[in-house]
Amino acid sequence: MTARRSIPARLRPRRDAQQGFVLVVSLVILLVILVLATAGVRLTASEEKMAGHSYDRTLAFQAAEGALREIEGRVALTRPTAAGACADVPGDGFSVLTCPPPAGNDKPRWADASFTQWGTASPIGIDQLSITPTYVVEYLGASFPCSADPTDPPACKRYRITARANAGPERAAVTVQSIYATD
Repeated sequence: MTARRSIPARLRPRRDAQQGFVLVVSLVILLVILVLATAGVRLTASEEKMAGHSYDRTLAFQAAEGALREIEGRVALTRPTAAGACADVPGDGFSVLTCPPPAGNDKPRWADASFTQWGTASPIGIDQLSITPTYVVEYLGASFPCSADPTDPPACKRYRITARANAGPERAAVTVQSIYATD
C-alpha cells in the first residue's frame, strides 16, 4: 500500500479566501455591461431625435418651397403693384398679399417679429401632417431690364417673394425666398 502524503496546511488553498474575489469580478462585469447599455440607449435616443428633426425640416422645406411656387404662379397671373401699404390684390379665385419693399433702414419683413401681415398659402399635407405656409410678396418696382439687350427699355416688374413654413410649435421652421420677374 502506498502511503498517502498529506499536504501541509500552509500549502493547502483556503476556500474562504476565494469567495469574495468572484463576487468582485461579477460586480465589475455587471457595471461594465450597465455602462455599455446606458451609452447604447443614449445613442439611440440621440439618433431618434436627429431623425425627427431632419424629418421636420424636410417637411417644412417642402411646404415652404411649394408655397413659393404657388405664389409665383399667382404673381404671374395678377402682376400686382403695391402703393403705400400691404394689401390683398384679387385674382381669379385667389388673392395675393402684396407690400412695398421696406424702407432702407427698416428691418426686412421676414426677419421682423412684429410684422404680422403674412398671407396664407394653400395647406400642404393631410391631417396631422398638414402645414399651412405663409408668405409675403414685396413689389420692387417696374424699372428693371427685361433682357440683356441694352437697347431694351427697363419696363419689367420684380417681386421678392418670401415663404415660410413651420411643422408645428417647437419644431423646424424654414424660410425660402425668390426674386420673381414679369414683363
